[in-house]
Amino acid sequence: MNHIYKVVRNRKGQLVVTGEAAKSHTETSEKNTGYRCVQMLAAVICGLAVTQSDAGEICAYQSGTSSTSSAVGSGAIACGSNNGAPGTDSVALGHKNLAQSTEVSVIGYGNQAQSEYASAIGYKNIVGQNAMTATAIGYKNKASNQYAMAFGAENTASGIQSNAFGNSNTASGRLSSAVGVYNTASALSSSSVGYLNRAFGTNSSALGALNIASGFDNSAIGFTNISLGNSGSAIGNRNTSIGLSSAAIGSGLKNDSTISSVSSRARQYDLKDSAGKLVSVNGIEVTVSAGAGLSGLNYITHINGAAVTAEERQQFLDNVRYGNIAAGDYSTALGTFNFAIKENSTAVGVQNTAKGLDSNAVGLKNTASADYATAVGNRNYADATSSVAMGYGNRATEVGATAVGYMNQASGEYSTAMGHASRASAKWSSAFGSGASATAQGATAIGTSSIADEENTVSIGQWTMEKRLTNLAKAIKDTDAVNLSQLHPMVTALGAGANYTGGVWTAPSYIIQGGTYRDAGSAFTAVNSKLTNLQTQVSSLVTGGTGTGANGKSAYEIAVANGFSGSETAWLASLKGDTGAQGLKGDKGDKGDQGLQGLKGDKGDKGDQGIPGLNSGTGTGNGASAYDIAVNHGYAGTEADWLTSLQGSQGVKGDKGDQGLQGLKGDKGDKGDQGLQGLKGDKGDKGDQGLQGLKGDQGFSAFDLAVQNGFNGTEQQWLTSLASGGTAAVSIGTNPNPQAVLPLATGTDAVAIGSSSEASGDQSIALGTANQVSGEQSIALGSSNMVAGEGSLAIGNDNSVSGQNTAVLGNAINASANNAVALGHGSTALRDNTVSVGSDTQQRQIVNVAAGTQDTDAVNLGQMRESELQTLNKANGYTDTQVTESLSQSRQYTDQRVNALENEFRNERRDTRAAIASAIAVASLPQPTYAGANMLSVAGGTWRGQQGFAVGFSGVTEDNRFIYKASGTASSQGDVGGGVAIGWQWK
Repeated sequence: MNHIYKVVRNRKGQLVVTGEAAKSHTETSEKNTGYRCVQMLAAVICGLAVTQSDAGEICAYQSGTSSTSSAVGSGAIACGSNNGAPGTDSVALGHKNLAQSTEVSVIGYGNQAQSEYASAIGYKNIVGQNAMTATAIGYKNKASNQYAMAFGAENTASGIQSNAFGNSNTASGRLSSAVGVYNTASALSSSSVGYLNRAFGTNSSALGALNIASGFDNSAIGFTNISLGNSGSAIGNRNTSIGLSSAAIGSGLKNDSTISSVSSRARQYDLKDSAGKLVSVNGIEVTVSAGAGLSGLNYITHINGAAVTAEERQQFLDNVRYGNIAAGDYSTALGTFNFAIKENSTAVGVQNTAKGLDSNAVGLKNTASADYATAVGNRNYADATSSVAMGYGNRATEVGATAVGYMNQASGEYSTAMGHASRASAKWSSAFGSGASATAQGATAIGTSSIADEENTVSIGQWTMEKRLTNLAKAIKDTDAVNLSQLHPMVTALGAGANYTGGVWTAPSYIIQGGTYRDAGSAFTAVNSKLTNLQTQVSSLVTGGTGTGANGKSAYEIAVANGFSGSETAWLASLKGDTGAQGLKGDKGDKGDQGLQGLKGDKGDKGDQGIPGLNSGTGTGNGASAYDIAVNHGYAGTEADWLTSLQGSQGVKGDKGDQGLQGLKGDKGDKGDQGLQGLKGDKGDKGDQGLQGLKGDQGFSAFDLAVQNGFNGTEQQWLTSLASGGTAAVSIGTNPNPQAVLPLATGTDAVAIGSSSEASGDQSIALGTANQVSGEQSIALGSSNMVAGEGSLAIGNDNSVSGQNTAVLGNAINASANNAVALGHGSTALRDNTVSVGSDTQQRQIVNVAAGTQDTDAVNLGQMRESELQTLNKANGYTDTQVTESLSQSRQYTDQRVNALENEFRNERRDTRAAIASAIAVASLPQPTYAGANMLSVAGGTWRGQQGFAVGFSGVTEDNRFIYKASGTASSQGDVGGGVAIGWQWK
């Protein structure tokens, strides 16, 4: 039978269990009914120790009043009013509670526990059937599945091992958690924490306020973020991640305007098909339902192929107007108001858009709208496949085009424009400098205001503003440029005062028989004329005349009769021709072997023949011949010798041949021993303490997570990489995935930005798509470049650089030489210390070259033609042959001396190093760490011989939620810069 007990106080004020007729001593001040219920529960438990029975125990809830509770179950306890404890060993304590199953506890008012080992405590909490070990505590909570827990007010935990804590939360997925106010976690292992968050996807998390995480393994953290794609992340304010493994991180723009129509939305662009049907919003594919209003945003049913609810649709449209969006698989949108639309795309900074596959937009208001495009800096546009735009206001609008610097345009296929306001508008064209323009296919314009408007030429000026090409080595091959020192020997060979000094040509002055001739052609014409006259005179002298008179006069008498006034000796002397003029300078000697002396010059020309004697007069006898007269006057030689004596004397010996060409350059010496290691730098100041991270998922160590995200070393190597002395590599781009599209910066102090780019060399930089930089201190800008040489630079696409200290600009360039420069599409640099503007199968001209004035200056065609016109055009065949040979030798080296351009690239490299030093200085600025504090700071940085300096002001608001800072910087190259930032932190 049932035994009735009541709880009373003894004389010492202690609660005891006694019979129903007993009276209590005076109570203390605790009058609360709920408090007495707890007392009664303790009394009941005590009573069980006193008396046992087959049925449960029933407690009196008020002195002198019988209980209306029922304890039917074995070992059950029902204590209070209208409680029921039909379950074995169950407990019902309070008012109108029902403990319906085995070993359940129901305490309070109107609570129900219908499953084994369950607990319902508070007001009208319910633990339903099939909810073994579930718990519902608080106000009107429901726990309806195994091991579920609902704490707070009006929470529902309906999933196995689900948890709902707070107010009006719902955890319906297995192992799900909903904590806060109005949160929902409906999928396996999902979490929703904060206010009005929704976690609909398996393993998804929504933390903060008004966030939605509906994909598998994705996260939405912050305010009004939405993550729709699997493994995606939306973190910050008004961000959207749609694609697989995409990430949208940062803060959206604030916009308080009322949106009433499509035309008034802020920064939203809708695309409709020919039937007026809405097909995309800001480049993101959408699907609208059939029926009326096909162009309305409220009819969107799918976003990027994924079905969405009305709530997800509205949040997506809000975020399009205000926040970051990562819509493509493995895409990343980081910063403020960025869009990463296609697979593996990256948008980092403020208001950047990466629309193409593997595209990158980094900085402020940059757009990379095509596949593999890269736009970095401020307001740059890369609108074509594999195009690159970097700096400020640059545009690359054709396939493979590259525009770097300030307001440059590369509008030709595979063209390159670099510097300030340069234009490369033709296929494979290149423009470098300020205001340079390349408008012809394969043309290259280098320097300020240079124009290259002829195909496959290199211009360093324009027709009204030529420039000199200096420090040009001597040519050795037919396609090499010639410098002025190679022209000088040809000018010297002309003789007669010919000279070319300071860009001024002085023509030769030949004097022949009293006449002056200003070019070799006229001089040789005069010589030929004199020789012809001399030959005529000699022929006349040898033939002689025949006397007709009986007694002919002597030749001397006839000469006197004809006016000769000298003696007979003088007349005989006059028969000998005047000494011939000095013969012309002999031909230039043959080329000497490796610097040997040239061959002896040819013998001078034969002198003019003397004037022939007069014919003998008419006589009656035979007249004496000139030889007989000579014998009569003392000549002792034969007639043959006498005739020989009448010829002019032998010409002067020819000049010594020119010195042979310089010997070939020796082989390059072996690489010197490595220099001593630099001293260890001073230890940097301790950085500010970082914010506490969110609680991690259970089951993985930090090393396991690192391996899942792409780390492939041992655990000890991973620990070493976390040490303060480790490498300072930076990678910006797509999240890791099995296809390895993440940019990798594995070298010390290396930087890699863009899909599939890798910077494995120490202090190397890989910027763009699929660049591979393994050389130390080397740089690759563009797409698919390979840079293996140390200290080398590749700008453009599909270039390969294996030489050290070598620079290439253009596309599809192969440079294996050291200290070389290659310019233009398809060029090769295969010899050390050279500048190449083409290849062995594709040469280019260098145009707009000013006249050379120094020995190492390049010679333009105008200089060559001026010399040729004034000294060679009128020469006879002999002279033409010599000049042609000289010209052939002088055209062999033009390309080689473009090495002077390397100085310009060294300056660019110094500017880059100074910019990095300034960035280091800005990054070193400290900031305050406690609320309400302000700080004025100064920092310095150095990078490979260049320095940067920075000054900053930063502060923390009184409520410790916002951190703001502003900084300015200057470098050792005279460049200045600045930046501002604001951050929002929460716990």
